[in-house]
Amino acid sequence: MAWVQRWARRRKLCFRFNGRVSRDYYVERGIPQGSPLSPYLFGIYVADIFRCRLRYTPTVRCAVLSYVDDGIVVVAGESRRLCATVLSEVFDDMDRVARGRGMGFSAIKTDWLGFGPGWEGMNVGGIVKEPVGVLRCLGFFFNVAGDFSSHVEY
Repeated sequence: MAWVQRWARRRKLCFRFNGRVSRDYYVERGIPQGSPLSPYLFGIYVADIFRCRLRYTPTVRCAVLSYVDDGIVVVAGESRRLCATVLSEVFDDMDRVARGRGMGFSAIKTDWLGFGPGWEGMNVGGIVKEPVGVLRCLGFFFNVAGDFSSHVEY
């Protein structure tokens, strides 16, 4: 990993705005945005946060899926209450691991969708979040009807 450290440190950059170029700045942290290695290094960095959390019992099925920086928790259960409980537990566990690495998840920026009518607000990271009607996840649009009409419309 020494090559990653050498590549990520002491980079020089400047800004261009309205035809004017700033002085050079030296950056000691981070990975260059747009670099082909960025998604891979980010994936390695967050692998333990998005690690597979499968739960498969007669009453509930749960999986955590991710692609680069998008993550999804899928829960199917015999009751809405059970689904809400499992989702909250998994979210809190992922947030705990992320905070241990100096990161975290924002419940404010987190959306959830329950298929079918009758879903109420759910506690996500200490904040009650109402369900959305359409959810974009891993490049697909899902809606409460459980069909792909939202994706096709997009």
